[in-house]
Amino acid sequence: MQFADPIRALAEVRRVLQPGGVVGFREPIFSSNLAEPRDSAQDELWKLFGRVLAHNGGDIDIGRRLAPLLQSMGFGDLTMSASFSGGWTPEAKRAFCERCVQLCEEADFMKQATALGWIGSDVLAAMIAKLRAEGTDPVSFFATAWREIVGWKLT
Repeated sequence: MQFADPIRALAEVRRVLQPGGVVGFREPIFSSNLAEPRDSAQDELWKLFGRVLAHNGGDIDIGRRLAPLLQSMGFGDLTMSASFSGGWTPEAKRAFCERCVQLCEEADFMKQATALGWIGSDVLAAMIAKLRAEGTDPVSFFATAWREIVGWKLT
């Protein structure tokens, strides 16, 4: 998701693989995440991450395009699956929300979003407070959608 030119990256992967070599990817599909409440801070955080990623040439939903990309680069016998990850027990949910708080406080993408004027310190502080509240809210829920794919270099 962070490559500005995924075709070039896949071409290099294909170049170094021997015929019959296997490649596997697990990439998020953030537009398919599950969030409760609908205006969750986690959802806001990942949308902002996606905006910064796109600004830098990446694609937060590259998982949706993995199969045609691999096929176009000459990989075959594609095997795909999907999964969700998240913190679903009360303890895991609190820990996940705290990791999100840490991203808000330390991650380069958040510093870039701030420098670009996409988020101010007041909104960031509110997001952090909301993340902490969601971490202890018994009905809040967040799950990241993932696409997994394995393909083989046929020739």
